[in-house]
Amino acid sequence: YGREESFIHSYLAPHPDWALVYFDDVSLIYARRGSVNDAVIAKYGYRYLNPLADNQVLPGVHYADHADSIRQEVNQLVAEQPNGIFAHMTAANVYVKLKQFDRARDIYDRLKTLDPKNPDVFKNLGILNQIQQRLADAEAAYQHAIQLDRKNPNRYTDLANYYFDIKAYEQAIAQYQVARHKGDDSPFTMLNLAICYRQMGGHAEANSLFEQVRDQFPESPAAQIAQTYLNLDQFELHYNRADSLSKAGRLDDAIEEYQIAIHLNPKDARAHNNLGFLFWRKGMVDKALSQYTIAHQLDSLNVDALNNLGVVYGSQGDFEQARFYWNKVLAIDSTHAARQNLQKLDELENP
Repeated sequence: YGREESFIHSYLAPHPDWALVYFDDVSLIYARRGSVNDAVIAKYGYRYLNPLADNQVLPGVHYADHADSIRQEVNQLVAEQPNGIFAHMTAANVYVKLKQFDRARDIYDRLKTLDPKNPDVFKNLGILNQIQQRLADAEAAYQHAIQLDRKNPNRYTDLANYYFDIKAYEQAIAQYQVARHKGDDSPFTMLNLAICYRQMGGHAEANSLFEQVRDQFPESPAAQIAQTYLNLDQFELHYNRADSLSKAGRLDDAIEEYQIAIHLNPKDARAHNNLGFLFWRKGMVDKALSQYTIAHQLDSLNVDALNNLGVVYGSQGDFEQARFYWNKVLAIDSTHAARQNLQKLDELENP
């Protein structure tokens, strides 16, 4: 909130029917109390900040149902304060939320004249440019915000997040490091830095940061995401180990490793299909069928799982189901070996 906090509260005092919403740690938005949607607070984590009102929680604004009234009110706000920085910032943010980007840009252009040294103006303009895929303009706006507010670590984080979003991971790493050096140790900054390292092949650095996020901020959603990435690395370790054991003929050991891998990442269709194949090799048909079915449910285009389902049903004499799955394989990949299975089935049914 910073230096604007007292001004915000003084502005709210004569407007008891207004409530302040802080959206995603980025934008300040006003909305009539009652213009709300309970689902939004659960999704985006809106927080109610106005200590002057009776309610302690304000769910998120449902813009779709109240766009006209919100637009009228922010226009009135700007008309009442033609040179008001906060009024214009509020209006611009609302127009961005309403996806009326040209109107928002006009207001930001006005703000650049009213308060040319306000870094938040350029930060928000960067967000708008990014939304509209004006990437060079977005980068320039974020950099200008840094020039105006060099000591604020959040300015570097904003630029780093921009680089992160466009997958410029090397540049993102550099800016996240500056932000952390200047004092930004928020869990999502650490998380994004870790993801950047991972994308660049720096798994040791990434995992160290993932562990810090998990251990230092256990209640943060970032900790859950960090644990997911740590699980993925462990998954790959056990998956690759299972593959090697399978090739060496150590089926029981391979099965155990695949089961560990699936526990770490239950939505990986490859692991389920491979585990099913090992069960098939050991004559455990029901377990094989179960794993192939799960693999197909997770990835309907996994041709190996489809082919293997056909093999199981064919071995049980259910030729109709076998043909069904093999035809599905060929609809996806006409060169797949399932064609040979169909030919053998035709020969069997038509000797």
